[in-house]
Amino acid sequence: MACALLLSLGTLTPSARAKPAVASVTSSAPQLVEVSPAKGSMLVAAWQARAANANTLQTVPDGKTGTKLKVLAVSGAERIRRANRKQQYERFQACAAAVAGAGDAGAAKLFATVGGCASTLCLVEVDEDEWSVKSLCVSPDARELPSVAEAEEAALQGLRGLCAGSGGRLRVASEVEASLVGSRQSLGLTATSEDGELGEGGGRMGAAEAVHDALRSRRTINDFSPQLPAGWEEALERAVEAATFAPNHKRTEPWRFHLLGPRSIRRVCELNAELVTASKGDAAGAKKLERWLAIPGWLVVTCVRREGGDSMEEPAGLAREDYAAVCCATQNLCLSLHADGLGTKWTSGPVNFDPRFAGAVGLPDDEYVVGTVWFGAAAGEKAPPAPAKRLAVGDVLRQSD
Repeated sequence: MACALLLSLGTLTPSARAKPAVASVTSSAPQLVEVSPAKGSMLVAAWQARAANANTLQTVPDGKTGTKLKVLAVSGAERIRRANRKQQYERFQACAAAVAGAGDAGAAKLFATVGGCASTLCLVEVDEDEWSVKSLCVSPDARELPSVAEAEEAALQGLRGLCAGSGGRLRVASEVEASLVGSRQSLGLTATSEDGELGEGGGRMGAAEAVHDALRSRRTINDFSPQLPAGWEEALERAVEAATFAPNHKRTEPWRFHLLGPRSIRRVCELNAELVTASKGDAAGAKKLERWLAIPGWLVVTCVRREGGDSMEEPAGLAREDYAAVCCATQNLCLSLHADGLGTKWTSGPVNFDPRFAGAVGLPDDEYVVGTVWFGAAAGEKAPPAPAKRLAVGDVLRQSD
């Protein structure tokens, strides 16, 4: 088994170009040429430093003085791009270190893509007729997600050409696929064989790993930044769409989502403060009001109540089916927002079920509240730790004969 280190570079100086390992470049289409492994190590280190220092500045007016200020503005798409770059660079360094530690560094080969889009680095394990992509990362020159995806596609296309020329087939490690910005379809990673193994050009394990990672890494967020980040509207639309793909046995589509505006939010906060004051006193009510008014995003999730329908007491009734479907939809919504870098908290406190709540947020008579989802950018840089599980899988998974 040998390891080939592949680098695709959109721009190379003439002195840096080595003798091509494939056909001579005759057009602007990206093609692979061989360069030294040391070049790749230097480049990825430089990319990490540049990515860490990259900021996006936006000019905004100062409402008090009328002057213009430069502020840091990071959109949802930019957060995704930065997290993707960080994940790819760290994986590349780890894979390169593993190759060096195993004594395979001398067998590593570095290639560059001349022409085309932004620079990329690829670490490929070659075992006879099978090539396995162990790492793929894109330079910080690709400032937009479509440019990142284009660079990934160009790198994979070049690898496929080399692999096919040697009579082999190309596979992409699940961890690599999970870190790619491009869709599996656009990158040619959708084909699978009948037995579920990876087919030519890709596989499903990367998508599965990405889903499991989202499930394990989502956290309930209690502290939010006071302002919703740029791009939150698009993220919310994607989340609501994801919610509508929840299991729904009778196809009733009972879920409804109510995005609250400033006045509705204040009415809910004041109602909740009134409830807290009645049970815990004025100081507790005032403190709760201040905290709740600082929550940036509010989405009330409701379920449609069917006229003449059965009650929740009926085990196989439609009411239970619909409630369960809305709960599944809410989980989908929270996971989608998490994937876009937004934190959530699914709340179901007493205020949601107070008779005055529906009027405060303008709910129709044929809907009842399932819960309220707070959303926004989490305050602080670190995600909350995973809560300790009291029960192991063996405690909750039961098997019968």
